[in-house]
Amino acid sequence: MDKQGVGTNAAAQLSIQAAAASNSKPIKAVSSTADDTLALAFLGDAIWSLCVRRHFLNPPKHHSLYQSAVRPYVTAEGQAALFEQLLSSSSSSSSSSSSSALQLTAAEAALLRRIAAWQAVKLRKRFDSPAAAEAYRKATALEALVGHLHLSDPRRLELLVGALLPPQPGTPGSSSAASPQQTVEEQEAADPATSE
Repeated sequence: MDKQGVGTNAAAQLSIQAAAASNSKPIKAVSSTADDTLALAFLGDAIWSLCVRRHFLNPPKHHSLYQSAVRPYVTAEGQAALFEQLLSSSSSSSSSSSSSALQLTAAEAALLRRIAAWQAVKLRKRFDSPAAAEAYRKATALEALVGHLHLSDPRRLELLVGALLPPQPGTPGSSSAASPQQTVEEQEAADPATSE
């Protein structure tokens, strides 16, 4: 890795497209029916993780800082908070550009709600409590939406990811945005300039 930087998002996107193009097998058409829900969530989990990691790649930082930056967005609890953000923003009528990207179509909102309510999702042992089980189902629903958009409308997926993740320092419109689980006190402790 050179000291000038890690690379651009465009370079990462080109490498992903090249890898996809080199695969000789066509991508199986996955619908949003109940039978394919777990397949969409499986794909969406990988795509979401890649998008979040790519988002936090710049500016270059130590490996442990990458992990701590990404963790709040790839855990079930963080994804459940993003699920709630998506549903609440789609029910409100705001017209800013960031909010417009968060406006779900009726089909997207229905997909999120249906999968979150789906009881057939097998839960891991750590999700025994009702609150943890609900968070896991919401996270699975978000991942299924990501998988669905990756297959059906990648451009829409990029807009949604860009609206859900905080701006990076040094980019237009950047601020010290809180992670899905971060409280105001934690944000002020992390950024002393906001507490003055």
